Amino acid sequence: MEKFSVTLADNNQTEVTVFSPEEPIGTLQFLHGMSEHTDRYQDIGQYFKALGYKVIMHNHLGHGGLVEEDARGHFESINQLVQHSEEILQSFKVQDKPVILIGHSMGSVISRQYVLTYPDEFSALIMVGTSFFDNRAQVALSLLNAMIAVKGKESRSEFANELTIKTFNKKFRPLTTDSDWLSANPENVQSFVADPLTGFNMSLNAYREILRSMKKSQRKRELKKMRRTMPVLLVSGKDDAFSNFGKGIEKLGNLYKQNGMHHVTVQLYSHARHEVLFERNQTEVLHRIAVWMQQVQHD
Repeated sequence: MEKFSVTLADNNQTEVTVFSPEEPIGTLQFLHGMSEHTDRYQDIGQYFKALGYKVIMHNHLGHGGLVEEDARGHFESINQLVQHSEEILQSFKVQDKPVILIGHSMGSVISRQYVLTYPDEFSALIMVGTSFFDNRAQVALSLLNAMIAVKGKESRSEFANELTIKTFNKKFRPLTTDSDWLSANPENVQSFVADPLTGFNMSLNAYREILRSMKKSQRKRELKKMRRTMPVLLVSGKDDAFSNFGKGIEKLGNLYKQNGMHHVTVQLYSHARHEVLFERNQTEVLHRIAVWMQQVQHD
């Protein structure tokens, strides 16, 4: 594993972590979620490296150890994060080999825009812990627009946090932390809570951009930009509040199928929450993802 600090074309800095096997069969780019960082995924990187993939992951703008306190949790647009991801991919990928994109949570939202912007870049797309833009999301988006008009884009608001993250905890009682919704694995939850670089409040604009991008990526005219032959895998826990307890994953999968995607697979896991990659059945989850990757690469 190698870790770099890089300066991007727009002069923002970030950290890039690369896992390089001796003879890579392709590239796997991993996009992390909201209010966290790539160091949490070192075991995931090592797992896919052992399968022969060069794994690339970086901290999104507003995330990671290089970010000043007042800039943490803020970015201007999802498209900005897409451009950063593409710039990093072009710098580190294995040339003339397949590229697979994996996005978790907010990373899955970035992934949706990414494959619309660069439809020929990826041989397969995997979205973990993603969701579906519905009427509840539209209400939240409208409230965020109103709050930004009053407070400004870079403001943080406990109400916005209640509106988005803390509502996810309502189904889980008794609670031990504000992050119980993340995982049924208490060791994972405690690790997240204890980490000084996780769990921070996002800016109002960041929340808004996530919802805006989800909404946009579900429009028919946007879906037409996706390469129809690119296999898509949707992975989630059945107890993931962000995916509306699996219903959002099913709806998104059906939306892709209805709009002509040839190969859409949904994997839902019982007794697993949002961070399905870190649950107690992690070995099974990773194995089934790896089997799917092998199948679609040989189809």
